[in-house]
Amino acid sequence: KLNVIGTDGASNTKVQQLYDQILTGNISSDQAGAEMFFPTGEFQEKYFGKLKRKLQDRLLNTFFFIDLDKPQFTEYQKANQVCHRNLLVVKLLLSYRQRNLAIMIARKTFKKAVYFDFTEIALLLAKELRTHYGSITGEKNKADSFNKLVKQYLEVYSAELKAEEYYSELMGSHIFSKSNKPELQKKANFFCKDLDEVFEKV
Repeated sequence: KLNVIGTDGASNTKVQQLYDQILTGNISSDQAGAEMFFPTGEFQEKYFGKLKRKLQDRLLNTFFFIDLDKPQFTEYQKANQVCHRNLLVVKLLLSYRQRNLAIMIARKTFKKAVYFDFTEIALLLAKELRTHYGSITGEKNKADSFNKLVKQYLEVYSAELKAEEYYSELMGSHIFSKSNKPELQKKANFFCKDLDEVFEKV
């Protein structure tokens, strides 16, 4: 039984009805929802809170079943979702001791992650593949190859983290005020110079 939103036969549940009412705009506040679903009783807010949490759980489950073949998704968006989902699948399969299937998916997903520059995913999958070939199957050449890739993507990931740190520090100064801040120019120039040196390596 898939505990998701929008399945046949689910329209009679309060969770599905709450989803439909929110979608149509009939409910836009906790108070309106509580009055609609629990019109009497002193615990209407408590009961509605439980209903909301059930809806949230159901929506999170449904999230994994989004149809990526719809035209609103670009190839990049599709690849991004598939790679993130497959990384979780690999981790879960390994925890269930389904190693052969996990490694097959890991290799396939690693290639896609490399193609689309998903550094973090490529790094984590390369690490799993290095462990598999190094300590499980004893295939030294493959283990060495993925070990080099781990080091390569670790360096790239470290550089990306640095760029994100600098970006966040600069943008954080504009959260509460959009006015021009000349004093940030010196800091921004330093950040750019530091990143220029990083770009020579990765």
